[in-house]
Amino acid sequence: MKRYLVAVREDAPSYWNAMFSDGSFEQLDATYYSEAVEEADLRFGVAALQQIEMEEDIG
Repeated sequence: MKRYLVAVREDAPSYWNAMFSDGSFEQLDATYYSEAVEEADLRFGVAALQQIEMEEDIG
């Protein structure tokens, strides 16, 4: 099953918390984030990212 990036939140200038379509969370660096955004936009043809509020810290 392929997963894709569905939401991100900036927690620091160079780190982002990202939520994927399978429900998993990962901390991404800014370089990877930029590449993932570009790939998601190309693959789905829509704005794949939304700002989200997470209730707990993602470690």
